[in-house]
Amino acid sequence: MLFLAGLALCLSEYGDVNTVSPSLTPDSTFKDTLTMKAGSSTTASLTLAAFPLPSVTLTFNGGSVLDDKRVSFKLADGKLSFIVEKVQKEDAGQYVLTVENQFGKATATITVVVLGKYIRFNRLSTSHVASSMCLPLPLFDT
Repeated sequence: MLFLAGLALCLSEYGDVNTVSPSLTPDSTFKDTLTMKAGSSTTASLTLAAFPLPSVTLTFNGGSVLDDKRVSFKLADGKLSFIVEKVQKEDAGQYVLTVENQFGKATATITVVVLGKYIRFNRLSTSHVASSMCLPLPLFDT
């Protein structure tokens, strides 16, 4: 197998280039479920083997990606990378990367789970409470 322009080419014993149906192999760090904090970014990569060069599509929950500036893919050096930048709550769902040439098709499914940001409250001391904010408590005779 020979890598040319980042894609795997198979050479026959006579030096002819063989066609290769697309295949995607997850890298060691690849996870099919990405659990992310809101506002964070990540990349998940797969190794791509195909000849001729395949077309690549990315779908979100069966339709179009909502914001293709924050959620996208990159094909370079034999790697197909799924990229999420500054994830938001509405980015949660199922993404499907599809690579296809005239000899076949391969897909990878990635589920994105977005955890909300936590709001931190500072301690409130009694010096911050005005007497007008307090309600009188009823007195009971026992």
